[in-house]
Amino acid sequence: MRTAPMLRGPLNLPFLGQAYDFWRDPVGLLHRGQRTHGERFRFVLAGKQVTVGLGPEFHRAFFAAGGDLLSPVSPEVVTPHIDIDVQAYVRRWGNQGEVDLFDLPALAAWAGILLHQHPRYLSAIVAEIDVGDTFALERAVLEAERLRPPVDLLKRTALRDCELAGTQVDAGSTVIVSPAVAHRLPSLFSDPDRYDPDRFAAGEPVEALIRFGGGPRVVELWARILRDFEIDLLERDFRKSARIRYRRRTPVFNGHHMVKA
Repeated sequence: MRTAPMLRGPLNLPFLGQAYDFWRDPVGLLHRGQRTHGERFRFVLAGKQVTVGLGPEFHRAFFAAGGDLLSPVSPEVVTPHIDIDVQAYVRRWGNQGEVDLFDLPALAAWAGILLHQHPRYLSAIVAEIDVGDTFALERAVLEAERLRPPVDLLKRTALRDCELAGTQVDAGSTVIVSPAVAHRLPSLFSDPDRYDPDRFAAGEPVEALIRFGGGPRVVELWARILRDFEIDLLERDFRKSARIRYRRRTPVFNGHHMVKA
């Protein structure tokens, strides 16, 4: 059993530790810890020790630990629930118009945004959908979950001294796993900041992802949209909205598809 190294920084203040950096940019702090110390490290946050573990081995231990070792996952990061009525949602679209994808659950929104930001993957996906397959689209949804996980980090509290995946954790410590950081580990994913749905066809590990469910429903949604519509992104930074313009591939009038001569 080993003790994770301590992350320090320019604002490593007594008692507060990394509180300012964590408050300002928690994911940025965790990325710095990973670059400095690798997949296990600690830091002080307002007088409390925090242990961070990244990678499949630690993730399995984190989620498998019973209630005698770790508290439940903190309530502010409840697993997102994706329950989209695909038929009802798409039925509201006309022949053309605009919608905000951020009205959808995060994974559904980012799956569409990222795919249309990288249109070279679109033709193969649409061609598969036209013959009833969704293998390429499924990989695109996985890649969206890798790059834009619905939750950046998950926390539990150690109820007693314990060991997680060979790392010592002291009673009272906060234990963190971070999909936002773990999904970009260079030890697991080649060129991890690059959007590349085909990485999973090439054998990169799907099991290394911390997944939140809803993937099949998101695939169903985008298979229906891409089958019936062409999409243009209207935003650039996607900070507050994700508006798109859509056009039906075959317009519908009075409930019937118009067939071009």
